[in-house]
Amino acid sequence: MMTRGDLIQSGLEIIRKSDKEDVDLISRVLNRCYYRIWEMAPWDAGKIQMSHTFTAAETDGRYLRSDLVGILAVVDESNDVRYHKTSEEKRYALDGKYHWYHPSCQVTPVDEVTKGIGVASGNTSISGSSYLSGNQSGEYVQFADQPGYYCFTSTTAFTPVYYGPTLVNKGCVVRPRSTKKLVIVDDTGELDATTVQVYGWIYPPPLYHDSQTSLLPHDRALQLMMWIDLIGPIEKRRNEAQDYRNELYGPDMMGGVLADMLTKTERTLGPVIPRDRRGDIVQFGRKR
Repeated sequence: MMTRGDLIQSGLEIIRKSDKEDVDLISRVLNRCYYRIWEMAPWDAGKIQMSHTFTAAETDGRYLRSDLVGILAVVDESNDVRYHKTSEEKRYALDGKYHWYHPSCQVTPVDEVTKGIGVASGNTSISGSSYLSGNQSGEYVQFADQPGYYCFTSTTAFTPVYYGPTLVNKGCVVRPRSTKKLVIVDDTGELDATTVQVYGWIYPPPLYHDSQTSLLPHDRALQLMMWIDLIGPIEKRRNEAQDYRNELYGPDMMGGVLADMLTKTERTLGPVIPRDRRGDIVQFGRKR
């Protein structure tokens, strides 16, 4: 595995520069590409399991954690029955299945301030909490233009540790607009009331330290994508960028190192559904 320092150095060599401003640029491009690839598949290092209890009165569903990339499975805790993905428009499809979907309502941040927030590199607390509307424990926050998600544990404290550049008098967004909500419905399309296990994957910490390595299976795809973003707009290096694209995506956009890495990723997650000797699901608790 290549370290962040190795990847940054390879980027400097690609653009043939070495100023601090160039390092900052490459760092931003590297993290952007890292998250872009992370969104493509449920990488093992990011997989999680969460418990959520629903009531039939929650018409807009429940908020999920803001760093969640996507859902792999929703399973009833009482009987292991799976909910199938659908959309709000198709919730009344009446196909005999239970469903989950993300509602179409727009997420409004709890707080969205443009100045006054300070975060020191290597710290787990903010200054300027008076600019927020109150104690946001349990909510996720993004700082200024930095990648990554941090969860408030008190009015000023958060987790995990912030290792990005020190921020002074900057803004932040508590509960970013990209935060997802979840609704579950029964086989008639009506809101369901139960406790479910939600399986999915979350974003990794940004790459800030030179000794860090990515949580991807390997780094060649990340390196190539970073190189393409760095030199792609340069007219005189168009052919060089195309060579990197061919290696990353394949000459016909049907292969390459990225596709190879994606094929090795398990895209399902969840418990094995118990079945009897006839193959029928063994029911526990509520009858589905």
